[in-house]
Amino acid sequence: MELKSFKKSLIKCAKKNNKIFILGRGFGTSLFLKNIKKYKKNNLILGFNTNEIINELDFYFTNKKRISKLIPKHKLFEIGKIIKKYKKHIKIYRLGSINYSIDPLLYIINKNLENIKVRPKVIFVGFDFRTSLPEGDYKIKRRKNIIQSHIDISGQRDLFFKRKKAFKNIKIFHAGFDLYSDFDPRDNFSIKRVKKIPYRVKVVAEITTNHHGETKNILDLIYGAKKAGADYVKFQMRDVESFYPKKILDTSYRSPYGKTFRDYRNQLELSDKQIKLIINYSKKIGIKPFFSILDIKSFQKLKKYQFDMIKIPSTISEDTKYLKYVKDNYKGKIVVSTGMTSHQYLLKCAKLFKRNKKLYLMHCISSYPTTSSDANINVINYIKELSLKFKNIIPGYSSHDLTRTASAMAVACGAELIEKHIKINTKKWAHFDETALDVNYEFPSWVQHVRSSEKLLGNKVKKIYKSEHHKYMFRKN
Repeated sequence: MELKSFKKSLIKCAKKNNKIFILGRGFGTSLFLKNIKKYKKNNLILGFNTNEIINELDFYFTNKKRISKLIPKHKLFEIGKIIKKYKKHIKIYRLGSINYSIDPLLYIINKNLENIKVRPKVIFVGFDFRTSLPEGDYKIKRRKNIIQSHIDISGQRDLFFKRKKAFKNIKIFHAGFDLYSDFDPRDNFSIKRVKKIPYRVKVVAEITTNHHGETKNILDLIYGAKKAGADYVKFQMRDVESFYPKKILDTSYRSPYGKTFRDYRNQLELSDKQIKLIINYSKKIGIKPFFSILDIKSFQKLKKYQFDMIKIPSTISEDTKYLKYVKDNYKGKIVVSTGMTSHQYLLKCAKLFKRNKKLYLMHCISSYPTTSSDANINVINYIKELSLKFKNIIPGYSSHDLTRTASAMAVACGAELIEKHIKINTKKWAHFDETALDVNYEFPSWVQHVRSSEKLLGNKVKKIYKSEHHKYMFRKN
């Protein structure tokens, strides 16, 4: 392993703002190879088990035990030796019958760039994660057990996209035809094209009280939401003593914060110092905070902070006194969740908040979690129809289901604000913990799915794309 030579090449590539291409065995590599001369001149090209094209590569990585003697030693990196050298730092994931070897490859790239200010772009090509193009290879390679291959490859696919943002010194992109791909492998790999996608749908990371009143949790959840790609983080506030009857507050409730439900709920409420911390930290990292507000006292407390918008949750949909108070005292952007309500409530909100700057009317089912048969995403189409009459209405979806499909369908139906509960790890004593997604391991792929769904949806303009071609040119008049 010529680590010094590899490190020198990486740093040179990063400083010149060139790209690092990693070529795999998938179909995409065969498309990339047609234009390899175009990219070979200024960029760094690495291969992963692609010894057939060794002459086109600057360096070659392999996890195979049997290695061709024709491969030059100065190009060769064995994954096994990388793992052995950095065994204290590299975690090996077992997927089906094989080890996930992409992480050790990315680890060594990331490590060698840790003192470089510029984050170079690493583009994976030919990592199509399929077993049928043909047999998963751009060079035909027979697989003895196709079922096991599907298990192995689908596991790699899921982990690859979950780990895309795990390496802080590099920016990872995927060229292919997957839902989450950034480029067409026939494309010119323009990073600008990826950055400039103007996403219409805004994503809310619904923290509610899953910070459990602990400042470290607050910061970790905000940071995790931003890293995953959310536009907003949302918290929740209520005046505990006036919101709940004394009988409920005195009820026995086991948590690390006391023996009663009162002890637990009081721990979840944020102090003024924590609210200011939320505002300042969110501004620093580039994400917007706002609150679900459940009573007049909390509304009066939070109004002075002038958040971008406020939310009325499903919990207080029948509190007509509170709804009227908000209507009379707030004309900014408002989000209304509609769980446990019917069409009449949608109309009521449309009329009640018709003078507000924007009314995000959120379809919501208040069951935790929501089953697919209860999701009823088509309600968003009805909200969209309402928006034709009430011009300030914007359809949205508050997701309590455990699928990604429901949110993708909500995007297709016209939802422009989608929220999802997040958490850090799992707490047995936490409220509705089973509905929330882990901010570091589940939420990023959910956001990715929403974004990719919007890309799939496109727009209403029918046009001819560069990638299109006629199969039967001889039929052309």
